[in-house]
Amino acid sequence: MKYKDKSTYKSGYKYKLNCAWYFDTEIYPPKTIETDLIRLTAKGSVRLRKHFSWNGANMCPDFKTSQRGTALHDALFQLLGSELLDMKWLPQANKEMLKACKRSGMWAINRSLIRAGLRIGSRIAVKIKEKILTAP
Repeated sequence: MKYKDKSTYKSGYKYKLNCAWYFDTEIYPPKTIETDLIRLTAKGSVRLRKHFSWNGANMCPDFKTSQRGTALHDALFQLLGSELLDMKWLPQANKEMLKACKRSGMWAINRSLIRAGLRIGSRIAVKIKEKILTAP
């Protein structure tokens, strides 16, 4: 078996899916967007494949009820940051996170903390490019 000169990887993730997760959103790109681990259809369906990794909540505490919302949000922000999804969808991506948290049973007071964090950090976060690390 022949190896590449260097392997690449990304660090900094807290969570990793052990099965696929599915979401219905109100984000409708002109055509299906697909990466190795994320699929967003033109009808708004999102599939996060097994092994999708994300870092949970950034500006407030992680709650069990925020896991699905933060996974969806991180996936949408990966698409926004890589310019596969138009930036006009950024406000809706934030709304989708809050809807997923509510569906997971998050209390309104906790959603208000998440909402405040989104107001402060979402425009900055989408501009931060993921650092690709290399290993021999």
